[in-house]
Amino acid sequence: MIKRSIILGALAALSMQAQADVGVMVGVGWAFGGSGPAITIKALSSDKQDEVVAAAGVSYYPLSQNKLGLDAGVGYNFDNAAAIISWDFLQGAAQLSGGWSDTESSRRRSPLPSAPPPPPPPSAPF
Repeated sequence: MIKRSIILGALAALSMQAQADVGVMVGVGWAFGGSGPAITIKALSSDKQDEVVAAAGVSYYPLSQNKLGLDAGVGYNFDNAAAIISWDFLQGAAQLSGGWSDTESSRRRSPLPSAPPPPPPPSAPF
């Protein structure tokens, strides 16, 4: 049941973020259930900060017998960081991960006002 909830949550988040650029997170994770620490890289549904994101990733577990993990989940983008909770399908365990993410501000910047046009040249006397 937990697997289905995580997958449905990830799909819902992906559908809401269809107009955003894809983001990337590189960091560390912890799989609960005996797999221990991991080095992970994840594709995020958005590169905007202060947004909920869907995530899909690959993890390497150096201390586990099963070294590879593939996961999907949901998380949050902060300022140049992300935190993700996901389900690792190869490890069969929940994973909590966090790390660096190249985020952009979600606030729209208004363009600077343009300079007024220069005045016309003076007319020559006749």
